[in-house]
Amino acid sequence: MENSPIYAIFSRMFPTVGKDPLQLAGQQMITFILYSLTLITGLVVNLTGLSGP
Repeated sequence: MENSPIYAIFSRMFPTVGKDPLQLAGQQMITFILYSLTLITGLVVNLTGLSGP
């Protein structure tokens, strides 16, 4: 797991990866919330037709 390129990218993006499990869990929660908000916003825009004529 630690040798994968994805892990290397994430460890550059988040320097705290692998150091503190509590901080890692917090970052995952923030990422998940942001991701779900983006999905919901995209769905609302698509369903209501705000993005076009």
